[in-house]
Amino acid sequence: MRVLPKGRLLAPVLVFLFAYLFSLFFWIQVKDDYGFIITHISSWGLEKVKDVKIEGIKKKDGEYVVTISPERFKSMLVVDVPVKTSTYTFNAPLTFSIIAAFFLPLRRRFAEQKRKDINTRILRIYLETVGILIFVHILFVFSLEGERLTGIMMTRGYEDVGVLKLGFWQFLWGFVDNMVIRFEPFLIGAYLYFRGR
Repeated sequence: MRVLPKGRLLAPVLVFLFAYLFSLFFWIQVKDDYGFIITHISSWGLEKVKDVKIEGIKKKDGEYVVTISPERFKSMLVVDVPVKTSTYTFNAPLTFSIIAAFFLPLRRRFAEQKRKDINTRILRIYLETVGILIFVHILFVFSLEGERLTGIMMTRGYEDVGVLKLGFWQFLWGFVDNMVIRFEPFLIGAYLYFRGR
C-alpha cells in the first residue's frame, strides 16, 4: 500500500479550506446575479420547448418569480413559478473548493507524465467542470419550471392530460433535484479525479 507524504495531502487540504472561505464570501456576493442569469437562460429554453411566453422575471423575497403564459391562449392563463437560487446553488462554495483542491494533484499528475502543456490541460479541465456545473443549474431551473407549468396546465385543462408527458417532467425535475444537485460536489470531484487520469 502506497502512503502519501504529508505535503501531498496537507497542501490540497489547505487549498480546500482557504478556497472554501473565499468562495463562500464571494458566492454570497454574486449568488443573486448568477441566479438571475441562470433563470433567464432556463426560461428562454422553456419558451422554445413548451410554446409559452415568459411575461417577466421579478425578484421577490430572495427568489425569482417567473411569470409564464401559454402562447396559444394569449395570456388567458398566467402561471407564476418561484425559483429560489439557494435551492440549487447551496453546494456551490463546497464545489468550488473541491475544484481548487484538485489543482495541485492534477498539476503533479501531469508533471509526472512529463506533459508540456500542463497549464492548458488544467485550464481545459476546469472550464469543462464549470460548464458541467452551469449546465446542471440550468437543467434544474428548466425542469422545475417545466414540471410546475405542465402540472398546472393539465390540471386546468389547457393541455391534454398525458401520463408520459407529466411523468417525464416529474422524473427529470426529481432526478436533477434529488440526485444531481445533492451530490454535485461529489460528482464534480469524481469528474476531476477521472478526467485527470
